[in-house]
Amino acid sequence: MAVPIISIFLAGDYESQVARGAQVLAGGGLVVLPTETVYGAAGLLTHPEARSRLWALRGPGSNRPFTLHLAHPMEAYRYLDPVGEYEERLIKKLWPGPVGLMFSVSSDRRQQLAAELKLDESELYEGDGITLRCPDHVVATDVIAAAGGPVALTTAGTSNSGASWRPEQAADELDGKVDLIFDAGPTKYSKPSTLI
Repeated sequence: MAVPIISIFLAGDYESQVARGAQVLAGGGLVVLPTETVYGAAGLLTHPEARSRLWALRGPGSNRPFTLHLAHPMEAYRYLDPVGEYEERLIKKLWPGPVGLMFSVSSDRRQQLAAELKLDESELYEGDGITLRCPDHVVATDVIAAAGGPVALTTAGTSNSGASWRPEQAADELDGKVDLIFDAGPTKYSKPSTLI
């Protein structure tokens, strides 16, 4: 069966579509979400099947943890130690937006959160660091908020995630790999986010 493609802004009942996306995530499924940079396949990091499928989508050769995507900038504090003035300014100035921020986190905080989420530290943190992003796209942030857990995204597809976005081509490429595609048209920036 082909991957369902929902033209999210034309579907009629936006809220029910967001709920549908969150339900797919809660069941360990993957949902392709638009962001302002590229389309990404989203999965709930706390769900073992979703983690496995995200790794399979990413392909061999990468063992770096996924970037966690946030519905609201203030959610960053859940994953961090108390932040300094510089980090606070970055969060307030750059989010929501096309920027991933990398933070150092103390060993105690890393252990605490990994235990709370029932994850291995290496699935959240790279060494002592974590990368977080708060996208500037209502569909992404609404679905992430409704999912109720840490959501990771990886690039959806190889060649059609920006200005050349074609949902039918993405569906063909991702058939059997994702469960739902939310189509919101071409992305604003058509390139991956910047990391700081």
